Amino acid sequence: MEKQQKQSYLFLLQRPSSTARYEAAKRLRELGMRVVAQFGDVAIEAFTTDSQLEAAREMGLFSAQLRGPMSKDHLEKLNSDQRSVVQQWNTRFSSGYRKLKKDLTHVGKSWADPGMDSLVGYTAIDPEDLFQLIREYQDKTGEKLAEPPSAKERTAKVKRMSGKEFVDFEKRLGEAYKNPTLAYHLARLAYRLDPKYHKLLFNLPDWLIAELLDRFFGEVSCWKMTGEMSVGIVFVESSLSGGPKFGASERNEILQEIYDGFSFLTQEHPDGNLSWVYDTQYVKINVADGTGDPQEDYWRDPGMGQVNYFGTTYTANWSGVGAYREDIRQRNRSAHAIVVFVTPYRNWWHAYASGGRLTLAKRNDWGNW
Repeated sequence: MEKQQKQSYLFLLQRPSSTARYEAAKRLRELGMRVVAQFGDVAIEAFTTDSQLEAAREMGLFSAQLRGPMSKDHLEKLNSDQRSVVQQWNTRFSSGYRKLKKDLTHVGKSWADPGMDSLVGYTAIDPEDLFQLIREYQDKTGEKLAEPPSAKERTAKVKRMSGKEFVDFEKRLGEAYKNPTLAYHLARLAYRLDPKYHKLLFNLPDWLIAELLDRFFGEVSCWKMTGEMSVGIVFVESSLSGGPKFGASERNEILQEIYDGFSFLTQEHPDGNLSWVYDTQYVKINVADGTGDPQEDYWRDPGMGQVNYFGTTYTANWSGVGAYREDIRQRNRSAHAIVVFVTPYRNWWHAYASGGRLTLAKRNDWGNW
């Protein structure tokens, strides 16, 4: 018998809820489908054959199964949550997005290509995590270690280590702590810090090292890209006239690129058991654009303060990011979760990840922003 070709479909739930979505995804997997993504409580994307699709229709769990875009007339009959998901689904079929996908301007370029910012390596320890731990240590012992960067320093351009300097720095950290994993992450943390803090990383107190290992490497060491992973995507733009904003179609196209990136990982998964459960937030803040090479907190924290996840709001600080991340993980019954911030605000770098979050910012760089 000829093997049936699998195609991507969007399944809209008949009775949206987190439990219904969870059970429906389970049922689709039992039919042999590869569940790629789950959107809030309202929809599931899966790769399916014609026979599997017919079996799914007979379940009575779905109000619609879409292979292509939904017409405007049908869109108007959906509730706001469903309409938002389907409008985003329609983006992948738009002429603008198809043109964007054909743009190969940066394909094959090196990170060291002239005029391009280089890659910033991932670290489990965010600079804000480090300074929070330092504050805790100082409160606990009365011993002063370091002050966090001042407001002026947080907008100043930081002198980054060269490739050779970075390799040497990581090697010396490994020799100092006899722990390659700790050295790996501290070196990448150092790349994000002003050089005045580099010496501190070689002289961390035992208590602080123990806390770093316990808080940040316990989860990282057991992270496996399998099962269901929650992703909170937060778009932050200005509410001010003339402030940094997304273009009319720009936001949807960026979101679709994010979805496509995660979907690629699902398609490459050895047994297909990887699905992304999305929550998407669109917030506007009354904050002027930054100057220089500012750290992200000036726009991220106010943006976090505007997030509302099923009635739960969050503090406008780094702790709020962690609380939101944990809430989406628990509600979706996921093993792990990450938060993705996307913004047209001025930022020190165009893309980086640490501390369970990913940031994508406008810098006239790799993303053609």
